[in-house]
Amino acid sequence: MQVSEIAFLGHADGPCGRAAHRIRIRALVPVRMRVEGSAFAGRYAMQRAFESSQDGFFAIGWEPDAVSLLDDAHLVADHFDSTQRNRFVGRLQTFLAGQRDSVVYPLFGQFISTLDDFCHQLERVAPVDRLDRRIDGLHGVTNALRQRDRGQRRSLARSRYFIWSDADHCLRNDPGLFADIVDAMAGVAAEAEFASEDLLMIQRTVFIGGPALAEAAQDPRGPLSCWREDRAGKPFWQVLTGLQTPPIRRASIADIVEGRAGLDIDAELERLAHSDAI
Repeated sequence: MQVSEIAFLGHADGPCGRAAHRIRIRALVPVRMRVEGSAFAGRYAMQRAFESSQDGFFAIGWEPDAVSLLDDAHLVADHFDSTQRNRFVGRLQTFLAGQRDSVVYPLFGQFISTLDDFCHQLERVAPVDRLDRRIDGLHGVTNALRQRDRGQRRSLARSRYFIWSDADHCLRNDPGLFADIVDAMAGVAAEAEFASEDLLMIQRTVFIGGPALAEAAQDPRGPLSCWREDRAGKPFWQVLTGLQTPPIRRASIADIVEGRAGLDIDAELERLAHSDAI
């Protein structure tokens, strides 16, 4: 693992005319590594910092830090103010949609109270030919989430992001349904990474909500912290993927926007130096 820096010169139109600016990019080079004991082949551990000279004007914002939180886990992002949540969703969706070979699926949680509501929205965004109103089964939600789709250049998408706004609406109205959907989304994503022979696809869900969602994320026995048990009394996804818990982390939107929730590069380098990185 090395830190490389690239500098380039550009121009921009400003109030004083066309001015030159220099931007330096510091980045971790791509590596194959293991994250929390599980192989993470082909993933990039990257934290980019953009620095401009005094005559520059460009600032990237918090979006790369937010994406770095999705490298190895789903994300619960909360804020008590709905306006702040909406602004966060808008900017994050725009940034993710601009990534190569990536697709972004928005889910409008204020309209998800029943399984039929969720399926209706999934049908509108995902590559699904038939979707029965059930979680499991040949044409259920779980199988629909396994379907692959194509990115901007018509190649198979390597990253898929679900942005579930107002996810706490479903949590409040039907906690059992919310737990089933979370289990399916996290389980299919883990299966694609750790238990599938198909081309690697990274699938992540960003759960957006208020204090109720934050509280659920911090419950060690809640649906955002534990796999659901099947009829045999065993967590199916744990058995299939080897993951003891669904990889879901929580960060407040305020911390993300203000740069307090990003990965600590020095700590990450230290951890990788003592890991069995390939």
